[in-house]
Amino acid sequence: MNDIELAASFAIFAAKQRGAKEVTPDHVLLGCLRLVSRFGVASLGPWSLDLEPLGVDWVRQPDGPRPKVAYSKEAVDLFDRAAQIAKSAGDATVGVNHLLAAFASEEGGLMGELKTSHGISSATWRAAVAKMGADGAGARSAAANRDGAAGEKKSTREYLTPEEASEALGIHVQTMRAYIRNGRLPAFRLAGERADVECGMAKLFASETCFEVVSEALRVHGGYGFSKEYDVERLYRDAPLLIIGEGTNEIQRIIIAKGLLERYRISG
Repeated sequence: MNDIELAASFAIFAAKQRGAKEVTPDHVLLGCLRLVSRFGVASLGPWSLDLEPLGVDWVRQPDGPRPKVAYSKEAVDLFDRAAQIAKSAGDATVGVNHLLAAFASEEGGLMGELKTSHGISSATWRAAVAKMGADGAGARSAAANRDGAAGEKKSTREYLTPEEASEALGIHVQTMRAYIRNGRLPAFRLAGERADVECGMAKLFASETCFEVVSEALRVHGGYGFSKEYDVERLYRDAPLLIIGEGTNEIQRIIIAKGLLERYRISG
């Protein structure tokens, strides 16, 4: 959320506290002052504007999703004026400093009261906002430089070491190992015996396990898993055939169900 959106959130919060049906320029001004304030005091140029006498609860934060509210025509005109100021200044986006600068021509409402009580003129207000905007741009530039330096430092090594890769893939490998081990056990127990039900269970479980293991291996390979340069691509195509061949798994389920019903039929 950028600063203009955050100021709008504070403005909506102020409107809700006052039970207003729409957001007015007074609410927008309170939202902007709340955004640039520290400990409930907004410092602009020579003025320190205390928000508590203005009815702003500077401790509470807007909670929950931002509700959909209507903006008055005057508030919409104010945002349009801020966009024009940003365009004339050559700025790519509209910031809270542009919105505050748009209040310089306001003579009524809360801004009119502040001008009267603090001796604010249009020129001195614009000068204070311009200084605030320059300081904010310097801070954002410094932050961007820090982020850029951190990004360059981070991008010096784009690949995991073998140890890091082994740790990251360990959970997938252990999952596949458990699947394969459990899939083999029924077949080992039935070697050399005639057991239709148990053989159906073994085939059903082993073929489903095979597909799960191959799917897990495909996740490990990521996008490379679909490349024919890797065996997992062929295995991913072949695994479903085991579910269909030598009696589909649906047929195996029918054989198992009939065999169990016959074996454990209740007499009488």
